Amino acid sequence: MRTTVPAGGRASPRHLERLDAVAYGQWQETLRSLHDESALHLHLPPQGQPGLRCDGSASPVIALDLDSTVFPLIDAVASIPGNEDFSMSEVSHWDYLIGRFGGIAPMMELLEAAMHPDRSLHVAPYAGCREVLTEIIEAHNARLVVMTDRPLRCVGHTREYLDHHDLPYSAILCGRMSDKITISRLLGARTIIDDRPSTLEAAHAAGMATLTLAHPYNASVRSELGIAPADDWNQLAPALAAALAA
Repeated sequence: MRTTVPAGGRASPRHLERLDAVAYGQWQETLRSLHDESALHLHLPPQGQPGLRCDGSASPVIALDLDSTVFPLIDAVASIPGNEDFSMSEVSHWDYLIGRFGGIAPMMELLEAAMHPDRSLHVAPYAGCREVLTEIIEAHNARLVVMTDRPLRCVGHTREYLDHHDLPYSAILCGRMSDKITISRLLGARTIIDDRPSTLEAAHAAGMATLTLAHPYNASVRSELGIAPADDWNQLAPALAAALAA
């Protein structure tokens, strides 16, 4: 059966099947339907690549954000000349960067410069990220979908970053997602790791196990939803393991 998603990436409730309990081939087909019928770009690594889980019919699925969850985006921005004094501590709310850099267009130009391999490959993932994800995937035979709102043209940069730092993943979805939670659930994910306050709220409301690294701009929503603070990936690991074992 081919599972499809309407253009724009928004799935209707009738598409929300438990795809974590189906064969890997059908899961791949669902991913490809997202690519074919929406504004998302899909990258599937070659069979046998480390981190690609395809040998279990009931593998749990993790939806993983990239920027400020795996990739320290603000550190990369601070490495650009003229921004050396910039740090995560001043990002007090989600839209802070728009004001800080004079609007959406100049902000995006700066962020894309930070994401470019010439700069990003020199910025290591958050401490413990690779080790925790690798151990969790092996222990739970999990599938890991990197889901990022980066522009479509950044998918190559994203893949290069993950591969360069030996980060495990089963697939990458890159592009503007109108409904990240619905897409995550469509792919069988019941666990999400993200930093955006609105995504955390939506995931929690949908009954997903909702995890995040602690940043100033998501402090209030973490408190409101009762999400345990995790200052690094080693602190996040127990909650992630518990979510997959549930």
